Amino acid sequence: MTTFPVEPNGSADDAVPGDTRGVPPEGERKPPRRAGLTADRSVVWLIAEREIKTRARTKVFRVGAIILLVVVFGGIALSTLAGDVEGGTPVIGLQGAAVGYQDDFTAGAQGVKVKIVQPADTSTALADGDVDVVFDGDTMTWKGTADPSLEAIVTSVAYSRQVADRALTSGISEAELGELLAPPDLESRSIEDVDESNAARVTAALLTSVAIFMLIQIWGSFMTMGVVEEKSSRVVEVLLAQVDAATLLTGKTLGLGLLAASQMLIMIVAALLGGALFYSVSLPTEVWAAVPTLLTFFVLGLVFYLSMFAAVGTLVSRQEDVQGVSVPASLPLIVGYIITASGLGDPNNPVATVASFIPFTSPVVMPFRAASGAAPVWQIVIAAIMLLLGTRWMLRVASRIYRMLLLRTGTRVRWREALKVAIGRVT
Repeated sequence: MTTFPVEPNGSADDAVPGDTRGVPPEGERKPPRRAGLTADRSVVWLIAEREIKTRARTKVFRVGAIILLVVVFGGIALSTLAGDVEGGTPVIGLQGAAVGYQDDFTAGAQGVKVKIVQPADTSTALADGDVDVVFDGDTMTWKGTADPSLEAIVTSVAYSRQVADRALTSGISEAELGELLAPPDLESRSIEDVDESNAARVTAALLTSVAIFMLIQIWGSFMTMGVVEEKSSRVVEVLLAQVDAATLLTGKTLGLGLLAASQMLIMIVAALLGGALFYSVSLPTEVWAAVPTLLTFFVLGLVFYLSMFAAVGTLVSRQEDVQGVSVPASLPLIVGYIITASGLGDPNNPVATVASFIPFTSPVVMPFRAASGAAPVWQIVIAAIMLLLGTRWMLRVASRIYRMLLLRTGTRVRWREALKVAIGRVT
């Protein structure tokens, strides 16, 4: 659509040659506005506010926030319940001659409980789960398959008791028997330093990387679908009539980024609350020290991929084609996640170390290595600088593609043509 300038006091056809009324002096004339040079902060915020209101009001966002809260908090609660069910204290039912073994089971720190069971109630107690095994001094009765660890405990107690009874019959005192059966005082040492907090640190690091991966993937998809929706409904033409493409992209990235950050906050609060209620939360110092690193790589990685997914959205005009163009853009992120998962045993392996410096994979890999205590400070600083430079580069490339292809409708734009636009071969 072409527009023509109109004078304030009349049409262009009414202008009289030589008439300078209403024209400012030469020194006061302002240069024409060049779109895309600078992004007015107020305009950027208006666009971001529009994105926030539009997305926050949808059922997808509200339901997604609730699901995140339930999954994180509920997962911690269920793991506790599962531990109580699967790893609860075994109960041994005693009857007959074994009733006198109560002190032997409880005094030996065997990690079991005992309960007196009448012979007539044996089947009922086992079927109802009141006890795990019934022992009468000679026979162990199970509901189904015998538990090897519990069987070993019962056998050990019965053996010790029988040896003590035979020793007393042979005239050996309890003191002498204790000296004979006392286990040797052995020491245990390791040639490497034992890090007792390693498991908790690696678990926290992995969960952090998983959260970053999920949020970038989810909100990147939202960005692509939003761009395609605006293209197909022609809303983008109205928006571009008011602001330039760079400002529009900046505002959309800011708005969706803030929403993604809010969901990250929900996950953190849910995890801390669940840990405080169901566990004794004591995160290693390295995890807390890595929080600034995690936030830095999350924010930069989010901007990096949101701008990329926005550019990808300009390649198609139908929602049915979104999946086809989103998968190639997601591949580097998926590769980073696979590298992170494979590096649980050794976060300093060469593949993980190299991937933590590459901007396409570092948003997922470096937070894991930093929180696990594997990455030294100099590596974190260099990786952050490289990600910052990579994010600036991606913003420039995405802005160029966004500006050139946003109004393109109809057939799908090929990747080759998009790459030509990205490197400036198409203007």
